[in-house]
Amino acid sequence: MLFQPIRKNPDARFVPVVLVPDRTEDAAQIMARLRAIAWQQLNFNALLVSPGFAGAYGFLQNSAGHGPGADQLLVDALVSQTEVEAVTDRILVFGFGDGAQFAHRFALRHPRRVAGCAAFAGDSWTGPQGFCTGPMVNAGGFDAPPFDTEAVHRVRKAPCTEPTALPAVQWLVGAPTDAPNHHHAASQFRSDLNRAESTARWLEWEGDPNRVPTPQIAQALGFFNEVVANPTELPPRRAVTTEPSVDTDAHAPVGAEAPHQPGPDDSDAPITHGRVETDAPPIARERAVQAEKPHPKPGDGQGFFDQLLRQQASPSSGE
Repeated sequence: MLFQPIRKNPDARFVPVVLVPDRTEDAAQIMARLRAIAWQQLNFNALLVSPGFAGAYGFLQNSAGHGPGADQLLVDALVSQTEVEAVTDRILVFGFGDGAQFAHRFALRHPRRVAGCAAFAGDSWTGPQGFCTGPMVNAGGFDAPPFDTEAVHRVRKAPCTEPTALPAVQWLVGAPTDAPNHHHAASQFRSDLNRAESTARWLEWEGDPNRVPTPQIAQALGFFNEVVANPTELPPRRAVTTEPSVDTDAHAPVGAEAPHQPGPDDSDAPITHGRVETDAPPIARERAVQAEKPHPKPGDGQGFFDQLLRQQASPSSGE
């Protein structure tokens, strides 16, 4: 797991921006390719995170095939990271190819953790209701390893774990126009999201479906700027949730907005490898890590999601 901080404002928290590559790249390659673009385009404090997944990670599986899934490994890494002092609870996720499959399924499984998701040219898409479509389905890709397992089939047909929270996730979905199967599947997924009242924008280009061109990457990062500036409010949390390994006592604010201003280019800072302690349960680890970090009190300031945090802390919110 690679972490790369980009600091634009010394007084704002860092928003994790998870960069999930296609199987044709690894964590170091996508970080090297996107870090300079991210520094130029993002106007908030960002903690770039590039997970080193393998195997059927597009379906939230780890390479070993047992133990915590790829989605939970990412959650554990985020709550245990020490690269910066204060990060937001809600995150932004970017992926293409296999990374798009991971990104959108992660958002469907953990909608309270995701503020924005940019997913491009996935070989398959699982809609909010659990319907799976795409070139991989049409080509029988689920009949061959590592995708022919019960766990993969279960995840590819899994609906959103908390549909009432899904409209709080903002989406940018796209595919190349000269890959009609990918284009059609991504468009259908976008329609499914819109029917589920989750805002989904569209982006397309020409070329390799497994490599998004630089101008479209810049547009995706610009979309993240808009998500940070204009977040969508989370609904009150239900007493019982099916979202796995999430602390039901925790709120999910996203941090203070950082104005776009010149500053030190932290993209030159060393890229570091994250390490997750596995002795304690995930919720206990999260509480221990968060207790050690200074966090703004609910409602302090006027930045990104501070107003939402005040609403969540208010008795009138219904929680």
